[in-house]
Order: sequence, then structure tokens, then C-alpha cells
Amino acid sequence: MKTSAEGSSMVKAAEHLIDLAEHVSGSRKMMFVCTPQGKVLALNAQASEVFFEGEAFPAGMNIKDLLEEKYLPQFEKNLRQLRTRKNISGFLQSNAKAVGNGLLYFKSSLVHQDGHELLYIAVRSASAEVMPVGDMFASESSYRSIFEDSNEPMFILDKKGVFIDINKEALGLVQSTKEELTGHTVFEAFDLNPSEKIAFKKRIQQACEGKSIKFDWWFKDSHDILHPTLLSFRCGKYFGQEVVLGTAKPMEDKRQWQESGKQRLDQQEFMAHLVPALSDLKAADDILATALDAFLKRPHIMGGGVYVYQPTSRMVQLVKSKGEASFLLQEQSVLALKPEFLSQLENKRKNRSILSISRNFQHLFKKREVVALPISTDKGYVAAIILLVDDAKHMTSTLTEFVNQVGFELNSFLSRFELRQELHYSEGKYKTLFESSNDAIFLLNNSQIADCNFQATMLLDCDKQDIIGKRLADFSPALQADGSSSLEKSLHMIDETLLAGNPQTVEWRLERTDGNNIDSEISFSAIQLEGVSFVQCIVRDITQRKEAQALLRKQEVLRESMLQFRSFLSQVNLAYISLDLDLRVLYVNDYFLQYTGYKREEVVGQNYYELFVSEHERPSRVQEIQKALHTQSLRSYYEWDLVTKSHSVKILRWNIMFEMDAEGKVTGITAVGKDMTDKRIAMEALKDNKIRLQDLFDNAHDLIQNISTDNKFIFVNRAWKEKLGYNDYDIENLTLTDIVHPYYKAKLIYQLRNLYKGENVNKIETVFLTKSGKPIHLIGSINCSWQDGKPIATRAILHDITDRIKAERLQKVYYSIANLAISSKDLPSLYSAIHRELSKIIETHNFFIALYDDTKHLIDFVYYVDQLSDLPAESTSRPFSSGMTEYIIKTGKPLYATKDDFMQLEAEGKLSINGVIPEVMLFSPLSIGERIIGVIAVRDYKNPEAYVQTDIEILHFISNQVALAIERKRNEEQINIQNARLKAIFESGTHLMWSVNRQYKLTSFNQNFSSAVQNWGSDSPEVGMLLADMVQPYIAGEDYALMKSSYDLAFSGHARQFELELKSTDQHSEWLEILLNPIYLEDGSFEDVSAIALDITDKKISQLALAENEEKFRSIFESFQDMYYKTGIGGEFQLLSPSVQDLLGFTQSEAVGMNVSDLYIHPQDRDQLLNALYTQRKVRNFETALRTKDEGEIEVLINSRLITNLEGEAIAIEGVCRDITELKNTQRELIRAKELAENSLQVKNQFLANMSHELRTPMNGIIGMIDLLYHTASTEEQIDYIDTLRKSSDALLDILNDILDLSKIQAGKMEVNESGIDLHYTLDKIHSLFANRAQQKDLEFTYFISKDTPRYIVTDETRLLQILSNLTSNAIKFTNEGRVSVEVAQLEVKNDQHLLEFRVRDSGIGISEEDIQILFTNFTQLDNSSTKTFGGTGLGLAISKQLSELLGGEIGVESEPGQGSTFWFTIQCRLAENEEQINEQLQLAKETETIDRFDPAPVVLLVDDNQINQKVAIKLLERLGCTPDVASNGFEAIEKATQNQYEIIFMDIQMPEMDGVTATKELKRLLGENCPPIVAMTAYSMKGEAEKFISEGLDDYISKPVRSTDLADRINTWRQKNMAMADSTRTFIPQATAPKEKEDQQLVDLSVVEQLRSIGGVDFALQLYVDFEEETTHLLQEAKNEVEAQHYEAILSTLHQIKGTASTLGLMTITSIAKTLEHNIRKGEMSDVATAYADLESSFANFRAHYRNIILPN
Repeated sequence: MKTSAEGSSMVKAAEHLIDLAEHVSGSRKMMFVCTPQGKVLALNAQASEVFFEGEAFPAGMNIKDLLEEKYLPQFEKNLRQLRTRKNISGFLQSNAKAVGNGLLYFKSSLVHQDGHELLYIAVRSASAEVMPVGDMFASESSYRSIFEDSNEPMFILDKKGVFIDINKEALGLVQSTKEELTGHTVFEAFDLNPSEKIAFKKRIQQACEGKSIKFDWWFKDSHDILHPTLLSFRCGKYFGQEVVLGTAKPMEDKRQWQESGKQRLDQQEFMAHLVPALSDLKAADDILATALDAFLKRPHIMGGGVYVYQPTSRMVQLVKSKGEASFLLQEQSVLALKPEFLSQLENKRKNRSILSISRNFQHLFKKREVVALPISTDKGYVAAIILLVDDAKHMTSTLTEFVNQVGFELNSFLSRFELRQELHYSEGKYKTLFESSNDAIFLLNNSQIADCNFQATMLLDCDKQDIIGKRLADFSPALQADGSSSLEKSLHMIDETLLAGNPQTVEWRLERTDGNNIDSEISFSAIQLEGVSFVQCIVRDITQRKEAQALLRKQEVLRESMLQFRSFLSQVNLAYISLDLDLRVLYVNDYFLQYTGYKREEVVGQNYYELFVSEHERPSRVQEIQKALHTQSLRSYYEWDLVTKSHSVKILRWNIMFEMDAEGKVTGITAVGKDMTDKRIAMEALKDNKIRLQDLFDNAHDLIQNISTDNKFIFVNRAWKEKLGYNDYDIENLTLTDIVHPYYKAKLIYQLRNLYKGENVNKIETVFLTKSGKPIHLIGSINCSWQDGKPIATRAILHDITDRIKAERLQKVYYSIANLAISSKDLPSLYSAIHRELSKIIETHNFFIALYDDTKHLIDFVYYVDQLSDLPAESTSRPFSSGMTEYIIKTGKPLYATKDDFMQLEAEGKLSINGVIPEVMLFSPLSIGERIIGVIAVRDYKNPEAYVQTDIEILHFISNQVALAIERKRNEEQINIQNARLKAIFESGTHLMWSVNRQYKLTSFNQNFSSAVQNWGSDSPEVGMLLADMVQPYIAGEDYALMKSSYDLAFSGHARQFELELKSTDQHSEWLEILLNPIYLEDGSFEDVSAIALDITDKKISQLALAENEEKFRSIFESFQDMYYKTGIGGEFQLLSPSVQDLLGFTQSEAVGMNVSDLYIHPQDRDQLLNALYTQRKVRNFETALRTKDEGEIEVLINSRLITNLEGEAIAIEGVCRDITELKNTQRELIRAKELAENSLQVKNQFLANMSHELRTPMNGIIGMIDLLYHTASTEEQIDYIDTLRKSSDALLDILNDILDLSKIQAGKMEVNESGIDLHYTLDKIHSLFANRAQQKDLEFTYFISKDTPRYIVTDETRLLQILSNLTSNAIKFTNEGRVSVEVAQLEVKNDQHLLEFRVRDSGIGISEEDIQILFTNFTQLDNSSTKTFGGTGLGLAISKQLSELLGGEIGVESEPGQGSTFWFTIQCRLAENEEQINEQLQLAKETETIDRFDPAPVVLLVDDNQINQKVAIKLLERLGCTPDVASNGFEAIEKATQNQYEIIFMDIQMPEMDGVTATKELKRLLGENCPPIVAMTAYSMKGEAEKFISEGLDDYISKPVRSTDLADRINTWRQKNMAMADSTRTFIPQATAPKEKEDQQLVDLSVVEQLRSIGGVDFALQLYVDFEEETTHLLQEAKNEVEAQHYEAILSTLHQIKGTASTLGLMTITSIAKTLEHNIRKGEMSDVATAYADLESSFANFRAHYRNIILPN
């Protein structure tokens, strides 16, 4: 029971925990804090509000009171598991009404708060929010949006199939509420039958294993209607718990699934009637027979049988048959199965084919229609049920599917049946063993004992009914032997057994009803009996075994104790012996054997008294010990003599005890003895006399003193006086404090005071000072003499430990100096530290270290501290001389020298002395082996006794370590310097350096290597990376093998050098020369190999180029098809390539010495070549003919040069001679072929031109008449028809143009004429063009443009229309029903380029994949048969492909035969910025009737031989207000034009008698400047025709068919030009009164200047002319170079640009010259170009000199 104070403290701790939890995780959770037993101590406001409506919770309430009853066992289990787990979480339901039936998520843990153990539980609604765990949900809002508010039915199940949550859509689907489902299993909610439960559980298990599965299911609503649903399961985490997230989707095909639902309902009803009938059956054959009876009740099943499988014979045997036609089965009662058929029968998958299995049985039963149902269990194939069907028409898939599904249900039932049979058999055996076991057995269910055997009642000494229902802890003490609670430990063991499933064994203490405890061993294991899980506890009584173990342990402890006791006695020099009752030795310890000199085998077993007691003492001693054994009484000790093996007599003091057995009987004697021999001898010696005692004091090595309480010396022994150096007189005047070292004085006085107080001071340790002041370390004992209770004196015996202290300090200093070489940062700090350490053992007020440099013969005093010298402690140097330091280095021996010694050495001439001579000095050489590196020395200038002889030994001992430390530090600094130098070398220069170990991993590298590796394309290298990973991708395979083999040789100890080529990712090559060297250690071994690489790329390229050139020269020279030759000046051959034999037929030996003149067919060619050589020094491409050996003739090409000596005199000729006979023949053939091709091309062009003319002539009439008809239309319907005619004719004309442009496409000369267009108008034009054709075929024809597609774009509308026309025409042509649509969408935008996609869809005949491959080739039609349905040239798609690519896109098709086609193409375009202009042009095109009539009426001559064209043109001209006159050929035109005056002449080109070009030339000749403008009006449409006609004298060009707008445009253009020329002519009328104005007017048109001034002012006008000056100056300079090079055609663009700009600015003279010059060059009249260009430059210079005065006002 807890006190009220404890309870209050626990409640405060609980409230404190609530505060902390809310601070950490917020207050949204419901929090409870309870005792570990569940009593509620505190809760937060959220929990109070939800569970108790804000009221206080009932006092003493337990948290279990809030839980549904079914959750209590699991909750108690969780509480037990919290003892071993950090926290436990899960789901539960509360019985609190305020909470409802919803699931709650909880998380619990045991927490220590303010000294109390508390149970903390946090609870929240399982559907309120979701923890951010896994990938299901991230927050409450996402939970709401994804789960709760989802349009898709969703639900969450735990691993057991319990509904955790379900959203609104899912509730609507199953027509239920959340309260009805949450907390219930899906099996309960939808009343699933056993087979359905198994299938559903399996799918939940698959989902929990991480599989995402989908399957169909049927749910029955309240009206028993089945609803087919597609379910999806996947695993997730919900509040940290693994759950199954499910989605449900109703099936779309209701009819199909309703039929399936009916079939499934039929199957369920069948199984619902069959399963109860099977449940009570005891044999598998009976189950199959009952199933057969049920099948025979089905319609159309007229008989059947059951065949059981015999595995040994692989046969099936009929065991039951029934029905009308069962005799067929009886005739085949035994059937043999083939292996492949047997494997088909063993197939348990649902997709197995029952129909296929059934057909394999049909031939056995006279081909009757049968349905065969294979029956299998988990163990394998069992049997087959054969069903006979009455008619083949009833052999449907519905029947086979029904039989198959029922078969799976039967398989599952039989598998469970077999399992039950096995369990029943196993349970029977278990019950037999249960009762006959010799051990006690308990069966536990939920920690309670459900059953026990007879042995259990015997063990606990109570009846069985007193055991059943209780817990194991009820028959156990409260605590087990290990201190744990019996209740908690038993519950923990049960839980662990059930969870892990593995048996566990533990020692357990039971408590019988009589109160006695039993030690037992319990084995816990999990078993199942009749489907129920139990924990079986097998209990074995081990009480006797434990007692025996305890007894053995006691004996073992006793034995160990005895051994330890004996060992202890040996260590403290005590003898131990054990005797039996016959006084024979049983055991002796090692000390006794050592003491007596015997071996163990010589003693054990012998009679002690016969071996160790002298004969005269033996009887009395034996009698005495036997009496003691008899009386069992002993004295406190015995002192007896003992005779050793060497017959010496020892005296031991024995302590004797009796050895007894367990019953108390004496079994022997044990004795422990201490040697008293020496003690007795000493005591006797002390008794001799007082003199001998004094002599003993005086001869003692220790210091003995007797001192009064006032510290005056009463007595000291001789050793004391000698050690401290005081005489008797000194001692009389000394006190103890005078000789104690100041540092130890206080401690010694303190110890003496304690001694005088009567306290024990066993040991003192102090330091006395000798008379010379040298410290002596002493240790010893002291005691006090008392008189009348007062201290009167002290006696002390002190031992000198100075040498030991020095040795200890020396050792510390020795090791310290060894470490200084590592810890000191540099040499000066090392020297200072050595000084400091040495001062700990000897006096070092004057100290130096001198080092010897044998290479420079210098003594370097690296450290110097001296009381009489001002030298710094740092280094000073002097040459090697004859000083004391040099003496020590020469002798190599340490030296202890006094002042007299110095004088003696100087007198002997062994050294010279400078400065003050010290009283005493110690020198020691600093040696490393035999090598002396310097001297270390200390000295004293005042006290000759400052050092003793032992100090030199100390100094010499230390000097070796000092030398090693100095040498190590010097080496270290040298290494550091060397490393710094190496690093500088390593990182400087251009070399790449690195090293690798035997694993080929980088151990070091320089920056050059790092940069190079990164430049190659690898990541930055790091130590430890594999070299191969960095360089292998950039090395060829053979080079990598070379590198690998080189490294292998380097690691075997051989230096290597090789070259390597590396190729970077951009295929750039680098060559490296690499040197590999092992890095040897001091012991000659090595682990690393260093590499140095030099970039030799340039060198290698040169070498490779040189080698390549040499190889080329060699191969060229040796396999030279051309002939190399070298001749003397006289012409004799000196050197020839081997190819001379192939070229001329002579061998090299035959030709050498011949004269080259003999080979020339034309000797004058030889003279011509020599003359050229002497003039030009070398000649190229000299052609001649040579004579061959067989008197043949070859044509050759010679390149030759003259070889001269240093003085420039010709000494030889060398050259190369090539056989060009075949080349010349080929050239001649090519010339003939070229002439033939040009003739063919001319014929082709003429044909196309004629075709264009002949096609356009009728088109001219059609279009012209349409134009005229438009103006006569009176109704909207007529206008609509005419508009359609116009659009159709326009499109037809465009197609005609493109067909004729096929040659341009093939030649790659097709040009794009871009302009701004309205895409909507273009699509409308296509729709108008093809709407009627689509309507005729009853097709729906539409077009659609996406919203993001720009309306106004820049592209070639004609080419776009042609592609659309081709694709739309084909779509309508090949579609007989359905629809055709044109769709436009924008795909992407990059910068200012827009990619548009056009798709033409149809529902026509479609295209196969094979035909698609040839679809876009020229003149290709998919149907080329004579009976083909669709016509066409086969050019449309090929032209469309070319045009789409021309427009920056591509074309393609998506089609399937019979499913229609979609042709698509893309184009690149820009946004049009002139939307208003585009709209105006479109409006103008639509309103051609608004063209104004000319006033005054122009008189026009129309020249055309075609009467239709005449008629159309006359009507068009008359409508424009013109007065037309007509001529039918060139002659008539000349006649009328020379007789009448016309404003403009429209001239046809191709006419009989005289064509238009000839007539134009004649008119120009006859009329001269009075000739009106002549405009070509022709059907020729080939590229270049317009330019051709202009160049031949015509002034302008109109292409047929002609429109009224074209005619009006040309008339208006030339009328304005004529008016301007007239004005210009009037301007140039001479006026005598204004000569300067006339000159200015000729230079610049002043009217133009005035117009420019009016637009932007004087500055604006002047800037235009300045810009023209700068631009034209540059253009003329560039053009002048071309004129000088006679590249006249290159200046055409320059002339055109100057002409245009000059005309705009009114520079008429410049304009005229540039125009004339351009015209002449184009006509090929080049004779006067240079003169005309000079005139142009002169005119421009005149302009530059005067234009500013003209432009600027006076």
C-alpha cells in the first residue's frame, strides 16, 4: 500500500508528464498517465473533453474500464511487453459513448518521471488524421483530400481484415455506414462463406508481403443483388502500423458482370447446399461421391463417376458411377495417364483449361461430351470427377467455368479435411503422451492453466480441479531466484513463446501447497489443439540435482580454498604439511620442499618422524603427537627441530590442527610451521654482551641515530658520520633541522609531533644534507622512548636510497629525453628540454651542447648556458681546434675533470685553455654507435665537490639518449626540409607525378596529375582511388595492357619507361612518357611505385608525322603509281621509282642511264619544258606524250623542278610523271556526256515550259470568266457558287504550279515565299474547296484550331495550302462514310519560332504498315492494279513531304487497316506583326468589284493569239475603264503600235508567226524612247522565266491566268512611272538664267530634297545623304577590287543596292549609270564595264563634293 504522500507525489509526477508531453507534441492527442497496473492518475483536457465531457474522471478508475471487452486481453499483453520494449502502438475501440464505435489509434510506453514509473498512453481517432509514415498520407489535409474527399471508393484494413477506416464513396458503394463497418472484419461485414474467407485472407496476406494486387469481387446489397467490383490492395503504413489500403471500382460492363454475378450466385448457392453435407463425412471418397450426387442434380448432366488416382501405377480407378449413361464409365473402370496429361491434371491455377482436360477424356468414352474435373489437395493430385453431358450444345463455357470454380472450392475443402485428419491423429498421440509422461505438463491458454497431467498434481501435491483456471505464478513464490517477479516473468515467457514460436527453457522455483519450494526446469512451447493455440509447459523437478550441484560446488570451493591457502603459505615463507593417522605425509607445499631440500616424490607417502626427526628425539615426539590424537587436544604451538636432507638442523614453530570428515571424525593432521632458526641465533647473539651490540651498530651499513625531543643528537653510528661527512664536534652543535633538506623539513617535524603524541609512525622518508650540501635520500623506521609517560628521545634506523632515487629519476629522464625527439617542435626547443630534464638529476647551472660537423671541421655550440659568459643559448660556431670539447671528441671517452686535471692536461700539451677554468667539469661525448656527433658538458666554477664520480656515469648514460634524440630531430628536420623541397619539386614544373601501392590505389599525386585527370573527363582524384578507374576509359586496350605489364615489372623491382596515348571524351589525343620506379624503404623493401609523366604530345606528333612521312615516302616511292625520276642536265636518268616499269615498260636497271630525250614523241615538248624550267625553276601540269618500251604511246602529266647547288648552278632535274591516258580519254567522254545532258535538260525545260503554257491557256479563260461572272452575280447564292469556283480554280492553279515545280524540288531549288497570313482564312479556304466534295459523299467535314494556336503567322501560304489540299483530297477520296476533320495545334515555342501541327483525320479504309513505308515516294500508288478504285498521279504525298520539310517540319501518318488514318505534318513559322495589312489584303481580295475605273481611260494594246484569252482580257480591261485594242500576233502588234499611240501593251509570249519577245525587240527598235511599256502576259511559269523576259527587253511580267487586280496594278504602276518621268523631264529643261540651279538639279532632284525636308527637317534630310555617302564609299571600294579582277558579276548586288538608294534620294545621274551598268553586266556586255564604273565613281565624287551645299539652306 502506498502512503497518501506517495500517492500525491505520483499524481504530481503524472501531471508533470502530461505538461511535458503537450509541450513536445501538442495538445491534439488524448493523453492518459496511469500506474503500471492501469490506474488513471492524470489526463489532459482533450481526453477529459472527449471521454468525460469536460468533467473529472472517477476516482480509482482503471484505463481498462474504458476499453471494449474484446480488447482487454491484448491490452494486458501489451502492458507485459512494455517491460522489454520501448513503446507499443496499435488500434482499439472504447466503450465510452462519447467516442462512438470508431477505431482509436494508441501509443504507449513506460516512463520514469520524478522517481516514479508511469504508464503513458496517447490516443487519437484513427480516422482523424494520419501520421506522416510511409507513402500513404503526409498530413491531415492530404488525408482529407486524398482519402476522405476522394471520388474513388477507398478503405483501410489491418492485417486481420478489420476495417480501420472507409471513405464516403466506399460507404455509398456498399450501402452501409461507417459505424456498421469500423472495427469489424470484412468477413463479418459481408457474410463471406469459408471459401471466400480463405481467398480474401490470401489476398490480404499478399498485399502485406508488399505485392500490389487487383481482383474482381461481388458484394451483395440489402436486396441480395450482387454488385461486381474491381478491388485493388497495396501495403502501406497508418500511424506506424502496417495496413492494407484498398480501392473499389464498380465494373463498367454491367451486362457481362451481371451475368457473371448470376453465375457466381449460382455457384455460391450450390456450395452452400453442398458444404453442410460434406462436413460430417469421414472419408475423402465419401466427399467426392456426395459432390458427384450434387452435380447430377444440375440440368443437362445425365451421369458421372469418380476416378481415384493410384500414384504407384499412374492410373485412375472408378470407385463410384451414377446416372443414365454411367455404363460408359464402367466399361472404362481403369484408365492409364500419360505423364504430360498428369501434369495438366495437377495444375491448380485458376486459368487452367477445363475444356482442354475434358477433351483428353472424350476419346475414352466413345467421344461422348464429358466435363472432367481434376481434384487436387495441397499434397497433389487426388481424383477426377467425370460428368456426362446430354448434348454437345450444352457444353458451354458457362458450364465449364461453373465446374472449374466448384472444383477449386472442393480442392480447398479436401485440403482442410486432410489437415483435420492429420491434426486429429496428432492430437490423439499427444493425449496419450500427455498422460503417460514422467514430467509434469501444464497447458496454458491466455496465461491460465487449461489442463494438466497426473504428474503435475503429484508435483504440486493438490488435486487437478485446484490447478485448472489458475496461473503458473499462483504456484510460485512471489520472487524467483534471480529476484524477478514470478507473475511478470511467467507472463513474459508466455508472450515470447507465442510471438516467436520457438521453445524456451528456464529454471523455475515452484511452491507446493505445504509451503515447500521446489527447484524445477520448465520448457515453454507453442502448440495447437483442435485449432486453439496453447502454451505447453513441461516441468521437471531438479531439486535433488540442484542439491547435488550445491554439494559439488561446496567441495570445489573448499578444494579451491585449500589450494589458495597452501599457495599463500608458500608465498609468505610458511611450511605446510598434512599427515594421516599413521603419520605418513599426504601433502607438503613448495616452501617446505625448498626448506628441507627434498623432492615431492621423496616425501609424500613417507613417515614424517622417520624422515625429519632425529633418532634420539623420535620416540618422545611420536608419543607426544599420538597422545594429542588420542585426547584430541593440542598446545597453541610447538617448537621442534627438523633435520633437512643435508642433515642440518632447523627450528620451526608449528601450529597444528586436526583434519576431520563430514561426521567429525579425525582423519589426519595439518601443520603450519615458521622458521625460527635465525631468530633464535640472533637472540642468543644479542645476549652475549653490550660491546658486541655496539659493534653491531658501528658495523651496520644503515644510519642509526638517537635524538632528544629538542632535536639534539644523542648518538649516531659510524655509518651516519661517514655518509653525511660530519665529525663529533659538528654533531654536538647540530640539530636535526640543520641537516634536513628545506623541502622535507616541515613533513619530518609533523611526523615527530605525531610520534610524541603517542601515534604510530612506522616509516619515515626524508632527505638529509651532507656537510658539503649534497642531498642524501633516506628511508627507515623511528620509535620513541618514554619515561613517566613522557617522550624523552627517538631512535631511528635510516637506509640510504639516494642511488635508487637517482636511478629512478635517471630512468625517467632517459625515457623523457627519448620522447622529446617526438614532442619537441624544433631543435632549439629540444636542447632547452634536454637541459630541463638533466637538471632533475645533476646540477646544470653551467651547461652546453656542442655538435661537430666533420665535413666543415666546425664545432657548433648549439646550446650554451653559463654563469660567467654572455654567449646566447642559441648556436655559435668555431673552427675545430685544441679546446676541451675537441679533446673529448678526439678521445671519444667521458671525462670527470677537476681544475688540477685541466692544468695537467694543458701542461702535457693535450689541450689549450681559454677563459675561466672551472673547479670541476663533466664531459661526455654524444655518440651514435662509433660515430661522435658532439659533446655534452656541465661544470661548476665555485664548488669542487659539486659533482662526484658517479655523476659522470649518469651523464654518459644520458648522453647516448641525448645523441639519439638530437640525431633523430636533425634527421626529422632534414626530412621536413627535404619533403618541402620534394613537394615544391612535386608541385612545380609540368610533370605529372603520382604513386600507387600494390593494389594499384593512389597513395599520392601532384596538382598537375589532378588537373590532367579532370581534363580527361574524370572526377577529381583522391588518395585510395584505383588508378584504372581514372585512366582506363581513356586508354586503348593494348596501351592499358602495356601499362599493366610495366607496373607488374616495376613491382618486381625493375624501373620501367614507356609511352602511352590517352584520348579524352572529345577524342583529343595526348601522349605521355612515363617513368616507373619502386620507392625503396631503408630495409630495401618497397610497397609503392612512383610515376613521373611528361607530356610529349608535340614531340610524338612530330615523330609520328615524321615516321608517317617516311613510311609514306617509302610506300609512295616503292608503290608509286606515278613515276619519280631524276636526271642530269644532259637528260640521262640517275634515279627512277619502280613504277617506271608499269608506266614505260622499262625496269629500273634498264632505264638508268637512258636519255629522257629518246622517250619524247614530240621532241619540241622537251625543249619547251627545259626553257620553262630555266625560267621559272619549276613547272607544274606539263602535258606531253612519251614512248614506251613496246613502241606504244602514252599521255603523261609532268611536275618538274630544277635542282641547284649552293652557288645556284643547275645540276639536275627531278620530277613526277603521271600516266593520264585514261584520264584524257575519260575527259573526252565526259565532255560528250555533258553536252548530251545539257541538250536533254534543255529539252526537259522546254517541255515543262510548253506544258505550263498549254495548261495555263485554258485556265486563263476559266479564271477570267469567273472573275467576270462575279461582277454579274445578282444573288447571294450565285455569289457563293462563284466564290467556291474562284477558290477551286485558285487551288487548282496552285497545284498546277507545284506539279510543274517538281523539277525544282528534285533539283533542290524550290524557294519559300513567306508572307503574313490569316490561318483561319486559310483553313476556311480549304473547307470551302472540299466541302462540296465531302457533301457529295455524305461525309461530315470540319476543321478545328486550338485556342493557343496563333492566328496571324508568317509562312508560305501557297505551299501550306498545297499540303493541306493533298491530304484533305486523299482523306475524302479514301473515305466512304464517317467524317473527315482538319485540326491545328501549337506544339512548342522556341524564341520567336512556333511549331504548328496540322492533323487530317478520316474514318476511311486505313493503311497497312507495309504500305506506310512506301507512301511518301514519287509516283507511288498503293493500288496499281488495272482495276484500282482510286485515281491519281502518285505525286501528292511525295510533294507534300518535300514541302513540309521546306517549311521546317516533317510529315507522317498513323493508321490501321479498316480503322481510318491520320496524316499529320508540322511547320515552323513566326508571328505576323502586320495583322491590319493582312486583313486589308484579304478584304481587298474579297472586294475586287470595288476597283475604281481609270480616269482618263488608258488606251491599251492586247497582243494574244487565243480568242478566249482575248475575250477575257478585253472584258477585264473594259471593266477597269480601259480602251482595249487587240492584235493576234507579233506582226499585227508592230503594225498597230507604230500607227497608234498606246499607254501600255500587254504582250503574249508564245504566238504563231512572231513571238512576243521578237515583237518587243522590234517595237523597241522602231519606237525607241517613245515605245510604251510592254508587259509580258504569258502562261510560262518555270523558275527564271520572268527574269528571262525582263532581260530580253520586256518591261514587266504578268502570269496567266490573269485577274483584273493584276491588270489594274500594272496599269497603275506604269502610269505613275510615266508621270514621274514626265516631271523629271520637265525639271531638266535648260534655263539660261539659273546655271547653278540647273547644275544642282542635275546632281540631286531638289523636289526630293524638299520632300525629305518637309518630312523630318533639314537635319533629317542631311543625315540620309551622309549615311548614303558612308555606305556607298565602302561599297564602291569593295566593288573596285572585283572590277580590277574582272569579276564583274560579283558587283551586281552592289550596283542594285546603289541604284535603289540613289533613286530614293533623287540622285538621278548615279541612278542612271548604276542601272545601265547592271543591265549591261546581266546581258553579258562586259566591254565597257570598266569605263562605266569609272563614270560611276566620278559621279559619286561630284556628289560628295557638292551635296552638303545643296541640302543645307543658304
